Amino acid sequence: MGSHKITRYRDKKGKFHREEGKPAVIHPDGSKLWYWHGLLHRINGPAVIWSDGHMAWYWYGDRHRIDGPARILPNGKIEYWVDNRFIEVPKNCLFVGWTKEEQ
Repeated sequence: MGSHKITRYRDKKGKFHREEGKPAVIHPDGSKLWYWHGLLHRINGPAVIWSDGHMAWYWYGDRHRIDGPARILPNGKIEYWVDNRFIEVPKNCLFVGWTKEEQ
């Protein structure tokens, strides 16, 4: 049988933290969470990936993403968030993000 232990990495102050783009918390089921000195944070991808497919993007503790949905649920529902504020997007609206040249 596999391990049931949750792997956790912390900084010197005891806050969840890991550098080099690696997750700070890894669950036995494959779920992963990226932290920067205690704040959910990841630069190039979701900061939370649950084994059921739920993904969430965070920027220094705030739910945030400007180039797509900040939350994708296993049932396909998506949510847009900027600076920890939910953005209501009409169902018939196409989200257009910024190109890399504009950022």
